Amino acid sequence: MPGTYTVRLTYGDTTAETSIKVLHDPRMEMNKENMQARADMQDAMMAPIAQATAAMDRLRDAQKSLKRMNGLLAANEGEEGVEELQKQARAAKDSLKKLMFRFVSDDSKQGIYRDPNVVTADLWQMRAYFSISSQPTNTTQDFVAEKFKASVEEAVKEVNAFLEGDWKALEKAVLEADLAFFKSVESVPMDE
Repeated sequence: MPGTYTVRLTYGDTTAETSIKVLHDPRMEMNKENMQARADMQDAMMAPIAQATAAMDRLRDAQKSLKRMNGLLAANEGEEGVEELQKQARAAKDSLKKLMFRFVSDDSKQGIYRDPNVVTADLWQMRAYFSISSQPTNTTQDFVAEKFKASVEEAVKEVNAFLEGDWKALEKAVLEADLAFFKSVESVPMDE
């Protein structure tokens, strides 16, 4: 959208700020109402993108926790209940992997592979239909945008169901197991 914008760049504790003026491309026909409607539609898509990003962040955090948890379980191998916890941790790892594949494609597949059930597939489809144009939004773009929002909503519901169900149960079981962080280490006896 043509207009004056503030650009702010932050690196560490240093921030630089300046104003820039974006001008209309004179080679293109301009209809301000159409451009504003398109900009509003694109802005509306930022909420589901942020929601999908937050869901992936939660899944990555859970993976990190699971990795630490597996280290703790390995250090307590042979203790009562550890084998069952390891089984639950493996199931959680599989679930996390499947949930992540709801957002991004499985990169282990070779060749050109597009899974229509992956959120990023809907995102890329939406981006293709929202290429820069001064034309008003159309029913196809509306449909693709709604499809993307629905795809994100469904995937986030699956993530939340896992985090509130199986993940919470695993967390509780590990905490209740009261596993030792350290093994007792005795000093080395000295010959006198």
